[in-house]
Amino acid sequence: MNYKKLFFFAILSGLTLIAGCDDKKSSRETSAETSANLTEQNKKAQEILKYNAYVDVTNFQPYARLPIGEDIEDELAKQKQFMADLSKNKEPLDNYYNLRESPISGKIERLGKALAVNASLPDLDDTAAKYLQHLKTLQSLNNELSLYASSKEYLEDKGEFFKSKGPQLISQLEAVIKAQNEFEDKMTQHDNELVKEQFKSAPKDTVEYFRNGIIYYEKIIIYDFENQLNKFDSATLAKIDTNTATLAGLMKKYDNVKTVRSNTCTMNIAMFVASSRRMVKSMKDDEKHYFSRSDAYPEALQAKSPVYRKLAQSPAEKDFRNLMRHFSGLIDDMNANHC
Repeated sequence: MNYKKLFFFAILSGLTLIAGCDDKKSSRETSAETSANLTEQNKKAQEILKYNAYVDVTNFQPYARLPIGEDIEDELAKQKQFMADLSKNKEPLDNYYNLRESPISGKIERLGKALAVNASLPDLDDTAAKYLQHLKTLQSLNNELSLYASSKEYLEDKGEFFKSKGPQLISQLEAVIKAQNEFEDKMTQHDNELVKEQFKSAPKDTVEYFRNGIIYYEKIIIYDFENQLNKFDSATLAKIDTNTATLAGLMKKYDNVKTVRSNTCTMNIAMFVASSRRMVKSMKDDEKHYFSRSDAYPEALQAKSPVYRKLAQSPAEKDFRNLMRHFSGLIDDMNANHC
């Protein structure tokens, strides 16, 4: 199960253009320094613009409003099950659903816009370009299968076209997932550095300082929990405990100095803190039960529907999704400048 989709925090690009002056310097020297400052700040602004465009790629969730969403890994599982059933049953294909177009085209559109921004982010640009190319190849193949599915041609050829294209589709889906994971790993690294830098550089005891600190510690807690969903590690849990206590302290200070009237941000943080504490307690109290997945739903059934995949999750996985929900809600509010 992929938990890397963390919802990244867009950086506000309101840069103040300040040119420092020294009366002892000549006007020519001052002009040159001012020009250099403007050029450097313009470059930084373009980099922020590009990074925010990449944030839009990773945060894009076409099924966010649905009760059960599907991602590219779910689509791969479904297509593999189509192939397995066709091979096992030796019967004509009597139903077929191709990949949904909106997640593919949505990512392609956003990646294209991000790559077109005139700025260089070497740690992201190469993997983004590779990701885009794999998505375009997948889109072309899926367009063929879309027509095949919508016209129910599989009833005429008994699934022969899908037999010929299925292995290629699965291979391309796997290539997209690999490229997506590489891109999101790079985004995670880049994002972590930015969040840490913003937290450390913000004026102490300000709303900005507490907001950035909250995001910084929530991300650390999430990454540590991600490595605790199948095993118990007392050292890591102790670290999570300490970071959760620090986060709770930042939350209280943020609540005292915030200027916005809305209380939704504070509640999201409080729910995150509560979820973190509950997860630590559950891991310590009943490790075996907490990490056990339900065996009531066979893998073939899980492959066909995200409903059964969710029902089969362990209590730890379900709690982690709740933790992520509180985090993503906070990020949404912060990106909308509600905090």
